[in-house]
Amino acid sequence: MTFWDLLIVAFAAFAITYLLCYTDGPCNVFRKIRDAVSKLPTLLIDLYGCFWCLGFWVCMFTLMCWMLFPSVHVVIYVFCMLGIIGFLHEEIAG
Repeated sequence: MTFWDLLIVAFAAFAITYLLCYTDGPCNVFRKIRDAVSKLPTLLIDLYGCFWCLGFWVCMFTLMCWMLFPSVHVVIYVFCMLGIIGFLHEEIAG
C-alpha cells in the first residue's frame, strides 16, 4: 500500500463518516440510520454517535474494501473526492 492509497482511503473514510454522523442524506437515509441505531444498546449508540469512534470503524471497513476488492476502487475514489471537497470547503469557508 502506497502513501497515495492511504490518502485516498483516509479522505474516503472521512467523507463517509461525515455523511453518516452529520447529514440527513438523500430521502433522509442517514437520519433513518441514526434513528434506528438510537434504539440499539448504549454501546452501539456511543460508537455511532462519536465521530472519532465511527470514523475508526468506517476507516477499517474502507481499508479492507480497498485491499480486498479492487472493483470498488471507483466508489472509494468518489468518496475520496467528496472528502477532499468537504475538507477544502471547511478550510476555505471557515
